[in-house]
Amino acid sequence: MLYTFGSAATAVEMDADLKAIEAALPEGAVVSSVSWLLTSDQLGGVQGINTPFVLAFALLAMVLAGLITAAVVSGVVVAGYRRIGVLKSMGFTVLAGLVPAVRAGRLSATAAIVAGQAPAAGAGQHAQRVFAGLPAPRPVTLGLAAPFSRPGRSALTGAVVCSGVAAVVLAAGLSSSVTTFTHLPLTGEGQAQVTLAATGASLAPFSSRQRAELTSALAALPGTEHAVAGLTIMGGLLDASSALSVPGLQFPLLTRVYDGASGWLQGTLIAGTWYHGAGQVDVNHEFLTQTGLAVGDELTLSADGHLVRTTIVGEIFEPGPPELFAGSATFAGTPLATTITQYDIRLRPGTDPATYMTALTRKLRSSAYAVTGPLTIQADGLRNIDTSLIGLLTILVAALAALGVLNAMIMVARERVHDLGVVKAIGMTPRQTVSMVLLWAVVPSAVAAVIAVPAALVLHDLTIHAIGTQTGTGVPAPLVEVYRAGGLALLALTSLGLAVLGSLGPAVWAAVSRTTAVLRTE
Repeated sequence: MLYTFGSAATAVEMDADLKAIEAALPEGAVVSSVSWLLTSDQLGGVQGINTPFVLAFALLAMVLAGLITAAVVSGVVVAGYRRIGVLKSMGFTVLAGLVPAVRAGRLSATAAIVAGQAPAAGAGQHAQRVFAGLPAPRPVTLGLAAPFSRPGRSALTGAVVCSGVAAVVLAAGLSSSVTTFTHLPLTGEGQAQVTLAATGASLAPFSSRQRAELTSALAALPGTEHAVAGLTIMGGLLDASSALSVPGLQFPLLTRVYDGASGWLQGTLIAGTWYHGAGQVDVNHEFLTQTGLAVGDELTLSADGHLVRTTIVGEIFEPGPPELFAGSATFAGTPLATTITQYDIRLRPGTDPATYMTALTRKLRSSAYAVTGPLTIQADGLRNIDTSLIGLLTILVAALAALGVLNAMIMVARERVHDLGVVKAIGMTPRQTVSMVLLWAVVPSAVAAVIAVPAALVLHDLTIHAIGTQTGTGVPAPLVEVYRAGGLALLALTSLGLAVLGSLGPAVWAAVSRTTAVLRTE
């Protein structure tokens, strides 16, 4: 039966609507229900999973665009300082523009003319003296000291490189998180190598005779390391007369009750511990989200008409609908404590699953049992991330950063054209010139790497948690802790790659240009 309501936007409203229906119908008429919010959440989670990381890359791209625009405006203004000085001496008083333009507008005519030819007096002299004392060729020391003579331009170059490196580090982290997600151990059936259930009807319970027969057969096989009997309850319904439910939960509940030691079935824990006694349960992130509960809270379950008080002791990584794990002792006195629908089995190291299943089937000698191998569980979540989109966005942002460095280095070469002419006039070779110009971007890039790597780690953490919230899976620590020190060091070297890629063109121009042509350009 399908119902529509005037107010059904939240789980609270749906709970009130369901109670109104139950009050209007005969007692026991409503056995189970499914809310439209379940389908909405599932569709929204899959469709919106790419949104967080796309927004992260978009933010980096916007920052880069702003920095490049600022660099262009600054470069145009600086390149035109001499003309600006001449115009101001002729009476011009207003100049349109942003920060660089305002600065130019406030300069006196003499200062503007001088600024177009050389940096501010004393700028970078201390750095020149420090680097001159290094045991390195003079072109190298000149290249390393040059960024300190124009700190504003160097800071802008570093900021551009910082954004590009952050994008590369973020992309590497997201790709590693996706790979880690696909290999995270799931709880319950995800840990079993062999599963034994009844043939035919789904989740049909075993009789006492069958349980005794199965227990004996499993104990007799040498390949059995662990075997635990369990009960799986789909949608909270055990049979026509027994059910398990959580007051206020409007979504189908998947429950797994184990009769025996089940610690080996524990997969990946997000918080807390695996249950170890009566009255303790573990739940997944979706369960906590829909109930508003947290690890450590008390939870009251309705089991076959009995109220069972429990405590949530752990949050497990189990993507999908609300799921609950507990021991049979928690439900003592109810059918849930004595009903068994399957056996989960782990094999001893070195045991071949196919050989074991053949031996188990032969030993049971009955078609009433179904022996299956490891289940392939396709968990939603980061698995649905479009990794090709991550790669494309990374290339675009890195290319934008390289173009930003190129633009900055062109402006720097234009500003230092006088220095280039002088050093070439006193004998600097083309190879030395290339080395010097390339080193103009090394210092800003090194500083950028120091800033970009921690910033990218924070951005990666925020992005993964946003995706975990979007998909309702939660975020286990392994999804965030995907970086290694060596890998981060290699990723940090991306800054030097971007610096060289962006500086190579201006460096070659400076090397092949004739001294007279360079000075004439000034």
